[in-house]
Amino acid sequence: MEKRLAAPEASLDAPMPGDEDGSRSRIDFVPSNDVRPDQAVADSEFAALFNQKLDAFEATLEGRELTIFRDRWRTDPPKTLQEIGDFYGVSRERARQLEKRVLDRLRKYLRSELGTDVDIDASRD
Repeated sequence: MEKRLAAPEASLDAPMPGDEDGSRSRIDFVPSNDVRPDQAVADSEFAALFNQKLDAFEATLEGRELTIFRDRWRTDPPKTLQEIGDFYGVSRERARQLEKRVLDRLRKYLRSELGTDVDIDASRD
């Protein structure tokens, strides 16, 4: 540790050794935690496409399935399974089964529309 502390300081803005024109500095090699602009655009475009697909899927639902999908996946904060069960006069477990059926249909729909790289995380409540 003493050897490190005794070493001369190195500026991140100093040119890199061996760089003839001095255009590169050490700071150029420090990784950034910022999202690259191209990745931010891709993420934004995918989010818009994903929301369009959710809207299209939602249009195929009706009755309890539509209500469960909206209450659990399209609202913030989502309703609990107990709240949904109370609304329909069924148990929390039955509400979970109904939600699972909707999510299975959603997964199948998304696979057909967006491919196998997309999956939803169903870990709620």
